[in-house]
This record gives sequence, C-alpha cells and structure tokens, in this order.
Amino acid sequence: MSTSTNGAPPLTKATLANGMQVILQESHVSPVASFWVYYRVGSRNERPGLTGISHWVEHMLFKGTERYPQGEFDKAVARAGGSFNGMTWQDWTTYFETFPADRIELALDVESDRMVNAIFDPEETESERTVIISEREGHENSYRWLLSQEVQSAAYQAHSYQHPVIGWKEDLLTITRGSLQPLPHILHAQQRHRRGRGRFRQPVDVGSHRSALRIAAHRADGTHHAPARTRTTGRAPSPCAGPTAPATCTWPSTPPKPATTTSSR
Repeated sequence: MSTSTNGAPPLTKATLANGMQVILQESHVSPVASFWVYYRVGSRNERPGLTGISHWVEHMLFKGTERYPQGEFDKAVARAGGSFNGMTWQDWTTYFETFPADRIELALDVESDRMVNAIFDPEETESERTVIISEREGHENSYRWLLSQEVQSAAYQAHSYQHPVIGWKEDLLTITRGSLQPLPHILHAQQRHRRGRGRFRQPVDVGSHRSALRIAAHRADGTHHAPARTRTTGRAPSPCAGPTAPATCTWPSTPPKPATTTSSR
C-alpha cells in the first residue's frame, strides 16, 4: 500500500509474516539509506522500582554480542561510512542506522542479532549504571528539567507517564542485571506480535521496494530465511504483546513464553 501527503514521497507499507510492519519511503536527496526499528515500549511500561530500565537496556544493546563483540559494530559502521544511534521515550524505543544505500543490510543484520543475543556483561552493566546516573545528575543541573519532572509526576499521578524516561535515581541505584537482561527477549517477543515497526528511507526506485521488503523479512525474525505466513497455536500471547496493549502493562521479572508457531517455507 502506498500513501502520500503534502507532496512528500509516497510511503509503501507492508506487514511481514511475523506481524512486523515495514514502511518504505523513496528519496533521491542523497545516495544513502536509513533504517529505523521502533519498539512500542518505553518508560510507560515500567513500574516503581524498575524505572529507567528501557533506557538502560538501550545503552546495553550497544555493548556487543558474540557475533559483534563490543566495538566491532562501531568499526564496521565506520568502514561502511555510516552512522548509528538509539533513543528511548515514554512510548517507544528506537535504534537507527544510516549507510550508503548498498550497505544497508548491515543495519538489519545487527538489529536482528542484538535484540536476541545482547551479552549484558556484568562489569559493563555496573559501569553503565555510573554512566546513566551521571547523565541524570547532569539533567538535574537544569531548573527547566527539574520543573518538567515535577510537573509530569504531578500531572500523571495514576499513570506510568509520571516516571521520567531516565528513571528515578533511587531505582537506578538498586536495579540489578537480572532485572535488565530479560527485557530484550520481551521486546523480541512483542516484535513478533506486531509490536515492532521497521522504516526504510532509501534512494531506490519503486521497483526495488520488493527487494527491500525481502531483506527486511530475511532479518526480521532473527533467522536466515524469509518467514512465511504463520499461524499461532498453543498458548495465547500476553495482552502486553498486542498492538493495543494498555499503558499500564509492566515488565514481568522473567520473559514471557512465546506462543507456539508453525510455518512453511
């Protein structure tokens, strides 16, 4: 499906067999491609005692996997002439990469890998605690930030929007590696239940959109095969895994057991 507004390049939308939505937008401004993957989760999904874990996990997903040890993806990006980063907000967490158009598959490769295989080295986890607390203390030097935090907390007394995205300091001091580690697996399970969205912006003609979709399908489920349409049997997915998950959903202490799926290739 293609749509266009205000004369902007049209959007081509498709849903992969695992439920992940892909949005493609053609652009000839420069010979680069940009890939963004969004997970519809953020600080709104956190509960007291675990505030800030979405942001902390975002940091940890840059710390390496077995395939891409810490620093190796940075080097691969530099060699390919690209850039990358990630962001966390109340309702979403996103990771993105921008490369020369012919190198964009590296972005999908690393995203499909780190969401399942992030290492969460204990020493790196503790080191990142110091980094995040320092980041928060830097914000505390701003009267505007302090006022915004207090107003938000007062305005959403019965809603998880009351928590700052970076988390309350008392939680950052006590959160353990065991609390952080299940989160990528939860995100991955939600991605497979229509919680994820991948977006390409690339300088290609419309005829090559199908190629981009094949690349996305090839990587989206963490396998090396394009997934066929699946049917779900057995245990039903968690209500926090659907596209209409309530804002009050919170992270369990252990990752949910994924539903059993069958497929043909």
